[in-house]
Amino acid sequence: MGFWHPFAGAKEESQGRCQNQPAVLVDFWGCREVGSADLAPVKAPNRRDPASGLPLAIWPALVAIALSVGWASSPVVAASGGRFQLIGLLPDWAWLAAVGFCMVVAVMVSVLGRDPRRWRCLALTSLATVGPLIGTLQRDLGMPYRSVEGAGTLVFLNANDPGERRVDGVRDCDRVLDRLVELDADVTVLVNPGWRLPAAWGASADVREGGLRIRWVGSVLVASRYGVRSMRVIETLRGLEMEPVKSPPRAVEIELDVPDGVPLPERILVIDLPSEQGVDRLEMAKKVAARLQPIQPGLILGDLNMAPRSPALAALAPGFEDAFRNAGRWWGGTWPRESPWLRIDFALTRPQFRPTTIRTFDPGAGGHRGLVMEYSD
Repeated sequence: MGFWHPFAGAKEESQGRCQNQPAVLVDFWGCREVGSADLAPVKAPNRRDPASGLPLAIWPALVAIALSVGWASSPVVAASGGRFQLIGLLPDWAWLAAVGFCMVVAVMVSVLGRDPRRWRCLALTSLATVGPLIGTLQRDLGMPYRSVEGAGTLVFLNANDPGERRVDGVRDCDRVLDRLVELDADVTVLVNPGWRLPAAWGASADVREGGLRIRWVGSVLVASRYGVRSMRVIETLRGLEMEPVKSPPRAVEIELDVPDGVPLPERILVIDLPSEQGVDRLEMAKKVAARLQPIQPGLILGDLNMAPRSPALAALAPGFEDAFRNAGRWWGGTWPRESPWLRIDFALTRPQFRPTTIRTFDPGAGGHRGLVMEYSD
């Protein structure tokens, strides 16, 4: 009588089950070939062992690095002109949002994965966010605003000719005027004010009582508590050779009679550049800068229709710096007014005329937000 083994039946059953199975059922039954037609059970693979090949997290890391390189090289690419100059309109925060999405994907893949190399990929993705993050903090987002006691205030706005359209029974021109009166600035500079806004402001009590002086030359209006020595249109910009545009480049020079001890610039240059992006903006900026070279203002204000990293911005005003980058407060976007995602209105200053603070404000109508600059000792 043979000896009966308690696991003999299970072994025979396993061998019978694994024998002569099609290849597609080998993994299903947990069997593998062992050099003969017979199949034997195998141990299930350890899921904690690192998989062969690249980790899944490498793909969002590579995309993030490519976007970071694109961010760094966008000014050079935009300088080539043509359609490529549109890349210069992409703000830093747009690049940061794209790289940030790659960061989120990399985190999700790394948390769910088991490959130890995934953390290196996550570190590479984090490194790619550094450039766009620093650029956004420097150029588009400033510190929280705190008022400066005793500061002189200067306001700039492209009013876009506020008309008589009524919202809640109030005309657009009246809404803009009420906001400007509320700001109570020492000097207000408006581009494209239309005719309704100057007419209403000229009839206000501040003007009648002599507390505010208004001058209007070309497309620029100045309302000042101080005297306005001169305002003149820069005639050298007329006949500038460039591609056809609806509104050619314009500039007005303003000289204020600022009393001693008042920390406001006396000479201001207001520039309004065309909005058509099909024009080679770098070439246009160089031509405008050459015509304006004899003028030495302390402050340049303008709706330049450029982004802060556009190479044309540096070519337009050599030696000047972006005031918002040094003294900005809160979000600096100026266009479109309802949801400003792009900063195209600038205050460019020489280092000795840098404002203490600069922030944006909503005029209540029109297409742009304005700038409020505070100057103090």
